Amino acid sequence: MNPIKKYEEELRIYNDELISYQKQNKKIYIALILCFFAFCFWLCLWFLSSIFKTFLLSGGIFVFLFFVSVKVLDKICLTKIQKLQRKIEVLHHESQYLNGDFQGFSLGKEYIKNSNPFTSDLDVFGEKSLFCRIDRSITNLGGDILAKWLSKPMLNFSILKKRRFFIEEIVRQFSFCVNFLSLRSDAKIDLRLYGKILSELKKHVRNRLHMLIFSIGHLLQMFLFVAIFLAIYGKISENVICLIGTIIYIYVHLLSNKRLQKVYEDIVPLTNNRVDLVPVLQAIKDFKLRSEYGNNVYNILFSKENNSINAFAELNTILNFFAMRSKIIFRMFSNIFFLGDLYIYNKYVKWLEHNENNFSLWLTQIAYFDAYVSMALFRFNEPKTNYASLINSKKIIFNVKNIHHPFLRNYSVGNNFCMKEKDIYIVTGPNMAGKSTFLRTIGLNYVLAMAGLPSFVDEMTLSSFFLFCSMRTTDDLNNGQSYFNAELRRLKSCLDFCKNNKNTLIILDEMLKGTNHSDKLTGSQMVLKYLSKLNVSVLFATHDGELTDLETSDNHFFNYCFDISSNNKYNYKITRGIAQSKNATELLKKILSI
Repeated sequence: MNPIKKYEEELRIYNDELISYQKQNKKIYIALILCFFAFCFWLCLWFLSSIFKTFLLSGGIFVFLFFVSVKVLDKICLTKIQKLQRKIEVLHHESQYLNGDFQGFSLGKEYIKNSNPFTSDLDVFGEKSLFCRIDRSITNLGGDILAKWLSKPMLNFSILKKRRFFIEEIVRQFSFCVNFLSLRSDAKIDLRLYGKILSELKKHVRNRLHMLIFSIGHLLQMFLFVAIFLAIYGKISENVICLIGTIIYIYVHLLSNKRLQKVYEDIVPLTNNRVDLVPVLQAIKDFKLRSEYGNNVYNILFSKENNSINAFAELNTILNFFAMRSKIIFRMFSNIFFLGDLYIYNKYVKWLEHNENNFSLWLTQIAYFDAYVSMALFRFNEPKTNYASLINSKKIIFNVKNIHHPFLRNYSVGNNFCMKEKDIYIVTGPNMAGKSTFLRTIGLNYVLAMAGLPSFVDEMTLSSFFLFCSMRTTDDLNNGQSYFNAELRRLKSCLDFCKNNKNTLIILDEMLKGTNHSDKLTGSQMVLKYLSKLNVSVLFATHDGELTDLETSDNHFFNYCFDISSNNKYNYKITRGIAQSKNATELLKKILSI
């Protein structure tokens, strides 16, 4: 299905639903106004009329019940409106993405690491990056997991196949994806915050309170309720109620304040930015999990013995109580009439005993599921992508048909290409002919395939191997690092990486650009000959035509090129051989108007 048409269709449905609920909400608003006037009218009759009190009382009860019913309907209606608005926002967001608008998408700049063997060179993170195109995570840990999968190839093909199966399982439930993504607030849900909350709760936990303490508390409460009953009938003074209430408050305070105060001081600041995870867990539970991984997730999160929904609902109760504890009236009322501090302390200790061991695992599963939803939506948004055929081989195998750059969409030109172990492919061509773009096309599609995602190919066959790229070297003058020194350091990193990781595909765009032509040529020949002796494959783009002579001296070297047609047009097609055309002088003439 065309994703744009699907989004347009869903937008029409949701917008019609939204209009319907908005009309309903207006009717509810009118009903609330009528309730107000009915109450005012009843109030006037109650004070002005001395007869029909029973009738008026019944009428007042009816007005009150009607008001409560309308308020309940109002809350339900507003909740549905808010949900629909968030779903519409999700659909608009994805429509913008398909139209090339990336505003509001996560850039993933926090994941940029120059030490990574390929992410910086391939624009995996950053503005309009691969991560920007994939990430739809609603939690920060979900984004972390997705970034990890894109940064580190999964060489275990059995795991990759499980990822693919689960992605396809989610894709088939489009409505679920929209609903799940609509649960995100303005910022990603902070799952790390829950980890901090757990740490603080564990820090201050002690043994549960003895039942004798509760028995004495209940006895005092019984005296209080009896006193209230007697006071109503004028048998005792109201001062007795105040005295018993004070005794109960002091009793609860002495037994619980020391235990709870430190917890309260450490927990409350953390609860300000807390987002309820129960709706997220409920959405996952409502999702029809059929795959092996899906069933495993379901068993971890929703087993009868350790149900995460119940656990997080109880945690919400505990945290809400701590948040309300600062209000002295609430604290007095809850402690006097319900022994609030005693009960909440016992509840929190019991909660830790039952859920502490599973808590981190639950958060991890939520994050993993979140990452999978992002990948599934990417799969839906890019229907022309296909999964690679995975071959368990110790040799480097990389064969593609009609491979495209993931970022260029309709402007991309497809190419066929094959690479084998220990072979070095030298790609020549004039400026802007497509050399660097082709190198990134190979690298990015490899990253997608090794993350478990489909690639922008008609067909792809690959084995398990590592990737190292050197395409975007920059100097660092603040630290006294010249461009040439930066190049040498990157090459050293490449060689060290290859020593530690056999079966590596190296992608190089030019080499030793920071020195003169003679040293550049000699140095490039030295590096390529050295690499030819290692258990690696190399894809190397260069303007130095002299390097193509290596093909005649070593059967592991192969020349490929991008060239310009006879009418000076770029076709962006890679072919076997050496580039015959140059265009730098002509391009300069146009700029200089010569």
